[in-house]
Amino acid sequence: MSVLQGRANATKMAVMSSRAFDRAARNDAARNDAARNDAARNDQVDWSKLDADAYVADNYRTLRDDDQDVIRRAAAFFAAAAAQAGPETTAQWRAVDVGTGSNLYPAFAMLPFARSVHLLEYSRTSVSWLRRQRERGFDPMWDTFLDEFRNTVEYKTHFEQCDARTEFRKKAKIQRASVFKLKKANWDLGTMFFSACSLSTSTDEFALAVRKFVEALRPGAPFVAAFMLNSGGYQVGDHWFPAVVIREADVAAALSGIAARFDVQAIDTTTPMRPGVGMALATGYAG
Repeated sequence: MSVLQGRANATKMAVMSSRAFDRAARNDAARNDAARNDAARNDQVDWSKLDADAYVADNYRTLRDDDQDVIRRAAAFFAAAAAQAGPETTAQWRAVDVGTGSNLYPAFAMLPFARSVHLLEYSRTSVSWLRRQRERGFDPMWDTFLDEFRNTVEYKTHFEQCDARTEFRKKAKIQRASVFKLKKANWDLGTMFFSACSLSTSTDEFALAVRKFVEALRPGAPFVAAFMLNSGGYQVGDHWFPAVVIREADVAAALSGIAARFDVQAIDTTTPMRPGVGMALATGYAG
């Protein structure tokens, strides 16, 4: 179940000529068509070939404008939910990020509001990467993402009082696990970023992953989930990995009946990761 979503390097995209951009669009379309024709379920993919370092280099070496928007929205939502619950309650919350991959900022979103943050990932290479980031202190490039959280006052206050690397080392609990085998009603706060949409080409598996994630939260638990829209797959190093083509309506449909007070919004960007590929963010509460 790798839960990653491949994303084109923003700097390279910025310097593309219009002709090169069009050529990239045609190539992406051809690969996506091939991915749709060669459907891959989650258990048919060799996730051990996913290069976590290459994925980070392609997607998180710099802070993109769409990730920036996701961080701002997630921070505002979690800060409001935590304020409503109260500090005595949040001090006991156990948080989970499902399908962490090699993306740390969902964990950052929950650090101020939980006593532990469980990072669940299926790919062995990504699990190893996460453990290195925890034990040696996460790489300096992630400081830019943390700084974006500090634009929300609750995070600014928290990280002024707590060293983020020390807290991450203390709170992060890393485990190899499948989204399809999560214990129900087990966590109080949750995130799932670019995961359910990028573990296979199956719409059924996408909907099942969303349901398993929400059902893993206690009733009323706040969550934030991010999705890639209109992606048919993604390249990491020398290997191509599957994704399912979804839109905002598919996300809303997957959440209907299992989540309460949820909202799905498109994320705007001036530099799309790939032509025609976008993001959506869902916030809500487990039903």
